[in-house]
Amino acid sequence: VTMEDAVENIVNHADIKFLGKATGAVNIAGVGGNLGAGDCVAKKLVNNGHIYYSGTSGDNTQISGVASYLAGGVKHNLEECVNNGNITFDGSNGTKSLTIGGITAYCTNGTAELNNCTNNGSITIDSTVGSLYVGGIMSYCEKDVAFKKCANNGNITLNGQAGTTRLCGFMSHNNNGGSTTYTDCTNSGTIENKGTATAITIFSGFLGYANSNTKPVWTNCTNSGTVKNSGTVTGNLFVGGYFGYNTAGTVFTWTNCKNSGEICAAGKNNGDNKAVRVGGFIGGSYGTCKFYSCTNEGAVTGNMTDIASNTEIFVGGFLGNVESGWGLIVDKAEGSDQPCINTGTITLSGDCGDFCGVAGLISVVDHAITASKVVINNAVNTGEVKYVDATCTGNTYVAGVLGYQQKGKYGFETSNLVNTGTITVNNAKGKNLDIGGIYGRIASGSAPTGTVLSVCDINVTNATSTGRISIGGIIGSTTVAITGAESYCNIKALGLQGKVGMIMGIAYADATKATNCGIAGNLILSQDENTESTFDPEKGDYVDKTTTTDVKTPITADNFFEHIYTGAITADVASADGC
Repeated sequence: VTMEDAVENIVNHADIKFLGKATGAVNIAGVGGNLGAGDCVAKKLVNNGHIYYSGTSGDNTQISGVASYLAGGVKHNLEECVNNGNITFDGSNGTKSLTIGGITAYCTNGTAELNNCTNNGSITIDSTVGSLYVGGIMSYCEKDVAFKKCANNGNITLNGQAGTTRLCGFMSHNNNGGSTTYTDCTNSGTIENKGTATAITIFSGFLGYANSNTKPVWTNCTNSGTVKNSGTVTGNLFVGGYFGYNTAGTVFTWTNCKNSGEICAAGKNNGDNKAVRVGGFIGGSYGTCKFYSCTNEGAVTGNMTDIASNTEIFVGGFLGNVESGWGLIVDKAEGSDQPCINTGTITLSGDCGDFCGVAGLISVVDHAITASKVVINNAVNTGEVKYVDATCTGNTYVAGVLGYQQKGKYGFETSNLVNTGTITVNNAKGKNLDIGGIYGRIASGSAPTGTVLSVCDINVTNATSTGRISIGGIIGSTTVAITGAESYCNIKALGLQGKVGMIMGIAYADATKATNCGIAGNLILSQDENTESTFDPEKGDYVDKTTTTDVKTPITADNFFEHIYTGAITADVASADGC
């Protein structure tokens, strides 16, 4: 069916079944197959029928609840369209492409605007397919699309097997430099792989993949749906509450957005030399990411098994990692006093490959190529960060805010960072293990600037290393100076050998200093996990003694600025090379 100009008030109650054999593409929709060659307004199109596909199909098969295809070169407006029907694919398409959308499957080289559209139907893939692209609202778009007050409430599940796989609450793929906006949108559907994915795999609450020059923007949006891998993957795996993975040149912006859904990478990854990236907002990025006054409340977990020894896994409350030198901004929105906050529990456990990190906000920043700065201002972590029952053959970074900053020669700006969340490391194995209340490790480049405050418990028990273990109230290990940091931490390190300091665990340069810093709290250290001894920081290996004034009231997201700017301790600590 081709629909042009204006169509409205169409309701389908009939189930649709395809049981036959097709050698070419198949387009199936609950209401209209093709929203036509001219500009079109579609209003109040409703599908109540279930769609079941068990036949064979050729390449580029498209299935959707309302309209399978939006024609190119024109503008489409979809208003108050609803899909209530479940979509099930149990057919066969060999190595071909399959595209499924709750409202519409495909928008080609045109523009689309979707207002107050809702998908309530589940989407399930039970068989073996080639490339798989699934979106709760729209699966695949080659140009600009705007979502306003749209919602996906349907669960999306892979039980079968697919090659390249993208399962997403709103849209699986945004191509060709499109500008996509999401305003007042929500995803509450569960996105889960229970089957097998054999190539690059992306699961997210909103958008899966975006290529160069694409600029998605989210404003006042919420993901409350669980996003989870519990099956088997053999390629790179990206799991995020809002987004999975992007390429160089993209710019992603979130303002006043929240994730409260559980984000989890479990199951198996037995591919060689692969990456696992998990974040409350975004799994992994090769582009620029900007967060303004956003919140993660959901638990974010990496717990893989049977992974190859040369796999990397990064887990963060906001972001798994930023690679290849593109920019990162974390800050308050203009005119707002609300910082970016993580309150969820962030956990890394199981098999962790040969390079891993876990942190309250951002696990790893690899910033080596472009002149874009890393800017992390006005950010708070109150959630517990856990590295437990885990084995890594290489370096591991655990921190309240940022796990690892690498090669930051183009600028690393931080200010008003607070961690009050407990950091727990237990039954953990690795090579080099860096643990910090704010940062795990800063490897090289420019030093962070601005005031940071760590008011937390750091508990490390039964951790073993073939290299170093370094624990600091602010940073585990560093090659750059730390200025304006205040550490009010209680650090307990039992049953291990390592370097521990109230500011730094290890400083790797004569010029590396902690200046204008303050400390208070307790160190409880022992190589025997059954014996404790209290360490007084005023009697430790600091060159100058420091004032040990306690914080008078608990630190919260509402009052942390007061504690940074009022009554700050100022003491020059010439060096801090552990205790």
